[in-house]
Amino acid sequence: MRWTKIKNIILLLLVAVNLFLLALVGVRAWRTRENSRAARERILQILENNGIAYLPGQIPGDLSLTPRRLTPASVGEAEARLLVGEITSAEALGSRIVYHGERGTVTLFSDRELEVLFHPQTQLSAEVPGLLSALGLSLEEARTPAQSEAAVTTWTQLWEGTPVPGETVRLESRGEWAQSLTFRLFAGEAEAVLPAGEPITAPTAILRLLDALNRQGYVCSQITGFYAGYSLSGAGPTLTLAPMWYVEIDAAPWRLMIDGYTGEVSTE
Repeated sequence: MRWTKIKNIILLLLVAVNLFLLALVGVRAWRTRENSRAARERILQILENNGIAYLPGQIPGDLSLTPRRLTPASVGEAEARLLVGEITSAEALGSRIVYHGERGTVTLFSDRELEVLFHPQTQLSAEVPGLLSALGLSLEEARTPAQSEAAVTTWTQLWEGTPVPGETVRLESRGEWAQSLTFRLFAGEAEAVLPAGEPITAPTAILRLLDALNRQGYVCSQITGFYAGYSLSGAGPTLTLAPMWYVEIDAAPWRLMIDGYTGEVSTE
């Protein structure tokens, strides 16, 4: 009987310790959330004091992206065939390769950029998103200028759902006729890279931005967009996807990027 009571006491002590630890973790998490919220509110006040309106509403918190090393898939005749149909001939012009197909020509540059020129009256405008998807591209919603006979539609490429703002797809068309298509194809395999240091938070990124605006003489009255994304760099068989904070403003240079780990501010 005495041993049963001792066991019950031990169990109660263990339960009490677990509840205490759980409460401690909860308090710490609450304090972290409150500190983050207070920091974001202070940043909004600082922006207001500098005459800058923050239109996105809420400032994000931590940066969840990590650097990636990307090995792009090969690009060649198969990709050209998908875009312009059966290839009739190909020719090397310096560092470029030009593929001639039944619907037009594809020029492949050394940096993996593709320029497609369609034959007149090629009815492909509505099919282009499907062709790009078949090439392994994931895109954000198109932005098409209104009231324009020769429309230019642009997409931003995504990597695993995250925007890569410097990598766009540009389609020129006239009505239902596709005219040209330009983009860089970087689909392939990626591996995580151990970052050098800790990522900077969104409030810290905004402070770095304000400092850069003051030092470099940029003038803006509104921040129209603020989000995390990747910047693609490198040449040859290996590319790098670097995490960035992207800030869109209402004046030139329109969009700036803040390195997610060093805090360096630059324009594209």
